[in-house]
Amino acid sequence: MKPKGINLFEQHVEKIVIGVAAVIVLGLAAKAFLTEPNAVNLDGTKLAPSEVDEVLANKARQLDAKVNSPTSLEVESVGRLTDWLEQQHDSPSLPEAPPVALVAPVTYKIGSENAGFASTATEMYAEVAAPQPKNLQVTSLDYTIDPAEVTELPELASRFEGEPPYDIHAVHVSAEFDGKALRSALSSLVENRKPIPSQWVDQDMAIVDVVVERQQMLPDGSWSSPESVSTIPGQLSVRDRLEKAAPRDKDEILRNVATYGSGVYQPGFFTLADGTEWSYDIVKAAAPKSPEVLDAERRLQLAWREVGRTQAALDRFLKQQAERKQPIGGESGGGGTGKGGKSGGFEGGGNEVPDESKDAGRPKETLEERTERRLNEAIAAARTAYDEAKKALLAIDPEYSEFPDATAAPQDGRNYSQPGGGAKGREYLPPEGMPDEAGGTGFEGGGSGFEGGGSGFEGGGGSKFNAPPPTAKGMGQSAAAKSLFENPSIRVWSHDITAEPGSTYRYRLAVGLYNPFFGRESRLAESQQNLASSARVLSPWTDWSEPVRVNPPQQFFAVTGIYNESVEDRSASFEVYSFTRGQHRVMTVTVRPGEPIGEKRTFPPAETGGESQEVDFFTGATLLDVVQLDGGSALNQRVQILVAMPDGSIQIIDPSDPRIEAERQRLRALAGRA
Repeated sequence: MKPKGINLFEQHVEKIVIGVAAVIVLGLAAKAFLTEPNAVNLDGTKLAPSEVDEVLANKARQLDAKVNSPTSLEVESVGRLTDWLEQQHDSPSLPEAPPVALVAPVTYKIGSENAGFASTATEMYAEVAAPQPKNLQVTSLDYTIDPAEVTELPELASRFEGEPPYDIHAVHVSAEFDGKALRSALSSLVENRKPIPSQWVDQDMAIVDVVVERQQMLPDGSWSSPESVSTIPGQLSVRDRLEKAAPRDKDEILRNVATYGSGVYQPGFFTLADGTEWSYDIVKAAAPKSPEVLDAERRLQLAWREVGRTQAALDRFLKQQAERKQPIGGESGGGGTGKGGKSGGFEGGGNEVPDESKDAGRPKETLEERTERRLNEAIAAARTAYDEAKKALLAIDPEYSEFPDATAAPQDGRNYSQPGGGAKGREYLPPEGMPDEAGGTGFEGGGSGFEGGGSGFEGGGGSKFNAPPPTAKGMGQSAAAKSLFENPSIRVWSHDITAEPGSTYRYRLAVGLYNPFFGRESRLAESQQNLASSARVLSPWTDWSEPVRVNPPQQFFAVTGIYNESVEDRSASFEVYSFTRGQHRVMTVTVRPGEPIGEKRTFPPAETGGESQEVDFFTGATLLDVVQLDGGSALNQRVQILVAMPDGSIQIIDPSDPRIEAERQRLRALAGRA
């Protein structure tokens, strides 16, 4: 039966679908056999899958040969876009982005001299202008170091022969660096120059090295060529890394600097034989003081004695007043109302001495009150003079700490036990800047009172003059807590253990800073490319120090000299110190012109049954003459002593030189004869 309502297409749809599918299958099969659908087009050449690996391997070998070649390799890179992004990062504000080509030809140089994008910059930056270190100090000292240090540091062990004790001579070179001045210099405007971007400075700037150079005095008095002083064995340092650094080493170097902390610019020294950990205080105590410091010290001591003298005068006056006045029955009042605290007074109940100053015709200020006021004014003036002398001394030496102790001035001594009390105390405000930790603001709480604190001293507000003057002790610790840019006086130092004992040197110092331009060649104009060549940039050098003679095992000091018309009757006395096997010893010798200074001496055994020890005090120096100066007398001659040194030079010695005396007293104490 024929279906009704179905057309021809609907009747044969299955056959049509099968036919189309067959055509597609036949087409795909024909393409697979007649064409190469899996071929790869590389540089215009079609390659079969089996050929791709070989061609890529050849390309890799060619690229490797170019990378390792000393010649430059030009490649295409996103240059202008990266430059623009970095500029926006360093800009304080982010302007609208200009049109930027995504791909621009940039030369990338692969070689040993310069690795980085070729510069497209045209603007010039101000260079790093660090301040010159100041207050250079050079000190030569002798030590005996812990044998464990020699065992742990092979480089140090090579310096010694035999068994301990191990004696070593060291020269410590130090100076002050102004971090605030560095910040000011980096932010200063320079004509036709852009300031260094603050991001570069804040992220990278740090003290990374302390560089010291020395010159040795030659026999003819001239100086050798400068030579760099190396770091000591075991010292925390990034110097070697800085000298060989590539830009990719930046993060590691700065991490090490942060880890080492102040040890980078304040390096430690070896542990001493007695177990003492070395500190810079050892150097400060031994460093000779400049004439400026010595003069400022003298003025400080005079001002301090005047404080004590005026305070003692007030003490005597108040004591006399207390003895002259007697209480009149009853209990004293509850004390003054000022900051005198427990100090007594007549305010409150009880009988009191009548106040005769209220009578008609009497002056408002009694003689006693006027005397006390003037004494207080004298104390204030003396203390102001002391403060000014102290400021002057700290201006010369910011690290000075040898200020007078509180016991150097008289104490108030007012601890009276009589009943009764005095009038309400008058407030006394000391000069600005005086210490506040000793009590209140002055004499509040009792005029010339009795029980409870007299004149506001004992047990009450207290006079500020009872407090020790503020000292610089601990100043170094607070300074160390400041950041680089906040500290105007950073003490930096280095050690030299390679100087030859007995030789004379002079030193200079520079501070090494991390170079903010390092690794940023693409940001610099072509003419400034050299600014990025090193990871370290140096501050200006200090001036050369005064000549310093490295302590030989034997040192001598002229103590006295006797001049006579006859050369044969002239003489000089010397103290000769010998440092051997960890011990300082001293002998006194008197010689005439032409005679050597020092000799060998035998010391008895230190312990019963021990062996005697021969100590060499021979200095190699010879007395030449004693010369008389004007201004002396027959009993108190002023002389200079001429000595021929072992290196052939002639030294003129003034026995009264306070700098020489300070060093002699230091060695004298070490030798146990202070």
